[in-house]
Amino acid sequence: MLSSHRRLFERQGKYGTPRQEYLQELVSAFQGVKDTLRREEILANLSNFAYDPINYVYLKELHVITLFLDVLAMSKSELNGQKPKLECNEVRHKNAMMEFALGGICNCIADPRLQLQFFALNGANEIIGCVRKLVEISDITACVSKLNQLLSAMTICYFLLDSSAFHKLTTNSTCMNEYDSNETVRQEDSILCIMQGLQRHHSVQIANIASAFDDRHQELLALYA
Repeated sequence: MLSSHRRLFERQGKYGTPRQEYLQELVSAFQGVKDTLRREEILANLSNFAYDPINYVYLKELHVITLFLDVLAMSKSELNGQKPKLECNEVRHKNAMMEFALGGICNCIADPRLQLQFFALNGANEIIGCVRKLVEISDITACVSKLNQLLSAMTICYFLLDSSAFHKLTTNSTCMNEYDSNETVRQEDSILCIMQGLQRHHSVQIANIASAFDDRHQELLALYA
């Protein structure tokens, strides 16, 4: 449920913690805690708070987009072998952190002010890299965390169509006509190409987001033609 300032005051009461202060406490706690489960819990809370537009100004002031992108970059590098081989529980933790970070970005990236922070940190390239890597997984629906990562990354790309990243997302190379899980995505393939291929994916969720992306792309082309 989205909030209003009046509704927040009614819910927190006279002596409740103001939303901005609470978010600051979450950010500070995340930066100071070492326990992996506690870090997941805090990151999940921040991701959930990012859903409500009333929090956007606080997220901007607290540089929560930076936090999400830092988590994403660190977890990706460790999962991709830039650290010694991880134990199973470490892999689960890193995937959970990526899932919550991508979910948090997805929840707030439609806000133009947060987009400016996102672009300043090269966030578009980070998300494009996530999509390219995740679509190479042969049966991504077998892992809920990986599936959620891909759905969030695809949705972020959808929101970014209406931003300065339009060209980066839609510059065409030779596109795949149909998604083939046995075909490695080429590094030069644009997100548009990948989305067009994913419209035939066996996952309805993936196919629907890919179709929505392509539809919005066509709408914008017609609008600015």
